[in-house]
Amino acid sequence: MKKNQILVILVLVATIAILSGCGKTTGKSAGETSNCTSVCSSGVKQCLNYNTSQTCGDYNSDGCFEWNAGTICQFGCTNGACNPCYSICSPADYLTCNGVNIVSCRDSNSDGCLEWSIINNCPYGCFNGTCLPPCTDECTAGSKKCDGNYLRPCGNYDSDTCLEYNSMVGTLCPAGCANGACYPTGTIYATSTPTGATIYVDGVSKGATPRTINGVAPGSRVVKFSLTNYADVTQNVAVTAGQTTNVAATLTAIPGSIYATSTPSGARVYVDGVNKGATPRTITGVAPGIRQVMFTLTNYRTVTQNATLTAGQKTTVTATLIHI
Repeated sequence: MKKNQILVILVLVATIAILSGCGKTTGKSAGETSNCTSVCSSGVKQCLNYNTSQTCGDYNSDGCFEWNAGTICQFGCTNGACNPCYSICSPADYLTCNGVNIVSCRDSNSDGCLEWSIINNCPYGCFNGTCLPPCTDECTAGSKKCDGNYLRPCGNYDSDTCLEYNSMVGTLCPAGCANGACYPTGTIYATSTPTGATIYVDGVSKGATPRTINGVAPGSRVVKFSLTNYADVTQNVAVTAGQTTNVAATLTAIPGSIYATSTPSGARVYVDGVNKGATPRTITGVAPGIRQVMFTLTNYRTVTQNATLTAGQKTTVTATLIHI
């Protein structure tokens, strides 16, 4: 056979081998070849994230190994495997209280996870994982006692199972306390003109008028009304237990002042038609608001202006008079 014929036969044999799949890898044995590449080893597991486990295998039948979509792990994933449970406490053997019981952090059901387990009951209460010593009730549930001007309730306010008076919480008795009860109080109904004045009872702010003030100790009380730009009003009020006392105040605006000047000086100045003297002049005791100010001087034209006065402040009004 000639050399060229031998080469043709070899090429044909190689072509037939390729077309028949000879030499295709399954990706499952070292050293085999393939048109794809395995990214993992068959049967190996990994955690895709904290709650998804993936397994390596040939899932698309291409002869190569890849990760599957994964399995959701209810209790999380560790080292490629789904956890059978999860721990609800730590560290192991830690002791604490649950009500009147001592509980320990341990794997009581042998599932590999930690949970709280009751190990002891404390008849008189539990604190920091330890049973409290025996105690006795200091009072009867629902009763109250006087502590100065405060009324203290009886109940279970600490970690034991016994009753005691609450030393931190109580009701203030404005009129005093005796025999486990507050003395009766009266009420003040405060109004003012204008409204919105802050009302003080014995120096303590009670809000703005109109206002109903409950729990006022009976007797003589000092009531003050205060409002910006108005003079304070103070009254002595007799309060009777179980009754409402009405208190009303009419507030007076704090007056302002006018400093009146003119060119030339010596002009007579009138405020709301009332002669206040000659310029230059400071005019005190002027009610806040819009005031009419008029300047007159012999042989000069009269000048009239409107001036806005603010309570407690001085307003300057100037006029230039024209000779007739």
